[in-house]
Amino acid sequence: MSGVTGFVIMAVVMVALAVVIATVALWRGDAAGQSSPRRFPGVMVALALGIPLASGLLYLELGSPSLLAAPPSTASGDEVESTAGAMPPISEESVASAAGELIRQLEIRLENDPEDTHAWILLARSLLFEERYADAADAFSHAVEQGTDDVTVLTQYADVLAHTRGGSLAGEPERVLHEALRIDPEYGHALWLAGNAAYQQGHHEQTLEYWGRLLPQLEPGSEPALVLEANMRQVREQMQAPAEGG
Repeated sequence: MSGVTGFVIMAVVMVALAVVIATVALWRGDAAGQSSPRRFPGVMVALALGIPLASGLLYLELGSPSLLAAPPSTASGDEVESTAGAMPPISEESVASAAGELIRQLEIRLENDPEDTHAWILLARSLLFEERYADAADAFSHAVEQGTDDVTVLTQYADVLAHTRGGSLAGEPERVLHEALRIDPEYGHALWLAGNAAYQQGHHEQTLEYWGRLLPQLEPGSEPALVLEANMRQVREQMQAPAEGG
């Protein structure tokens, strides 16, 4: 496999991984079995995750996040076109193999340096590609225990941990979300999940408070905004139902 082809395959892995992570919890029922207003526009999450994931290979090679900025290409347009034309098709097997290799390299790195927080984060995200949710949660937990204050990582950990618990955000996932919101009170993904955690426990007013802070961050009239507004209407209707029944 040429260097260019290998890099392209890894880029495909990272894009696919971002989509997998974004769809981990698009729908989730609450603890009582009610249909929860859980659908969230995963594109917002995917865009946030794709950037750090794409830097993973350079990190493995160079060993420092500060060195991840790649120099501009010096190849001419003809050279680039020639290289692209000679590139073989990328198969699903190649993508899966590349993902497995990335995980193997990260595991080796962590055997030698278990305090490498950034490597734990990359490993967790890579494990999600293989749908190894429990292993991903464990890898995220190492990064969290080492004191990461990255709200993206904290929120991903809470989401994946809930996935391993049948969708429940109560307990440790909710605690981690509160920590993320302490660091960044307006972080959208954490606000969304915190609202779901409150909803699962029947705290509807708190659900509306979290989602009310998220709504202004979405473009008015966009699909994400319309979905969130519909969810908030559903919660308000549920709040009114007991009073009307009484």
